[in-house]
Amino acid sequence: MPVPGNHDLYNARQQADPDIEQIYRETWGATYYSFSYRNSLMIVLNTDAPGQESRIDDEQWQWLRDTLNRNSRAHVFLFMHRPPDTLRNATALHELLLEHPVRYVFYGHHHHYHFDERDGIRYVMTNAAANSGLTVDAVGSFDHFLQVSVRDSV
Repeated sequence: MPVPGNHDLYNARQQADPDIEQIYRETWGATYYSFSYRNSLMIVLNTDAPGQESRIDDEQWQWLRDTLNRNSRAHVFLFMHRPPDTLRNATALHELLLEHPVRYVFYGHHHHYHFDERDGIRYVMTNAAANSGLTVDAVGSFDHFLQVSVRDSV
C-alpha cells in the first residue's frame, strides 16, 4: 500500500509539484485512501500535497473526518509520510484521532526509528521501507519491512 511522500511528489528543485503528483496518481492511484481488512480500517494520508506541504489540507481533512465517522471497525491504523507532530495541524489531527478507535499511526520521513504513545495512540516512525536510508551505527541501520498483526476483536 503506497504512502506518498516528498520523494514521490517533489520535483528536482525539491518542491511539491502538481505534475509529479499526477504521474504518481497515474502510476500508483489516489494519494489518500482507506480500505478495510477484517476488523481494521487502514487510512493512508498525503502530507506532501502541492501547496499543502506538511499539513492535511481541507479537502482531505473532511474526507478523513467522514471516513472515521463512518467506520465500524474495532481498530484504525493511519499511515502518512511526515511525522504527525511536524504537521501544521498536528494538534487538531491528534484530537480528531482521539475521537475514534485509532490504535497506531505509522510514518517515516526522517529515516530512523522512533516510538511515542500519547493518550493511548501509538505513534511509530519507521525507517525507509526495505532500505535503511542511513548508515549511522548509533541510529540503527538495517534493511527491513514492517509487519503488523491484529489479534483481538476489541
